[in-house]
Amino acid sequence: MNQKHLNKNIYEINSIVPIIHDLATPISSIEATFILMESYKIKNQDIKLLIKTGREALNLTKNILTTKDTLLKNLTITGFNSSESIIKVVSALSNYSQNEGINIKLDLDHNILIHGKEHVFQRIILNILSNSIKELSKVNKPVKEISIREEVFNDSYKLSIKDNGNGFKKSDPFGIGLNVVKDNLKTYFRGKLVIDTKLNEYTAINIYLSDFCKK
Repeated sequence: MNQKHLNKNIYEINSIVPIIHDLATPISSIEATFILMESYKIKNQDIKLLIKTGREALNLTKNILTTKDTLLKNLTITGFNSSESIIKVVSALSNYSQNEGINIKLDLDHNILIHGKEHVFQRIILNILSNSIKELSKVNKPVKEISIREEVFNDSYKLSIKDNGNGFKKSDPFGIGLNVVKDNLKTYFRGKLVIDTKLNEYTAINIYLSDFCKK
């Protein structure tokens, strides 16, 4: 659920609250009348049924108010911080990248929360990043660099991992690693993977997710 949809749901729930309160007021007055009637020990069965039905309506109204509070609580923004997860993976691979003379540049948004399983997200980043380092290690260039960038636009989260390696032909089939990444993105995040590459220049692995929000 992204921030736009979250706000919409909260607005829809809150919009019915005044109506519920307006309903509760007259029902409470009716209940007071019932109490007064009972104090006179009225025996008429129709009156007793009216009292019983009115109390059920009052309890229903109270339950609706309780449900409203529960729904709003469940809509509270939750998730893991994407930038923190990315930094953990980069740190884990820092010795590997440094030994290969590869510089990793980060351009991260520290206010993004992603809904899903963090360990799966980290495994996806680990897979992509380790493949980039592996491919760059084979490249004979004076500067070897990987850039990792997060951005949000059009209600979509984009994570780009781009290296200045040799790239590949777009007609080439995905390797096993990228196919696993695609499957995990679809299964756990309803996300997608898009590859942008240019032979002898670069490869950018772009991840798109919709289940996120901004703090």
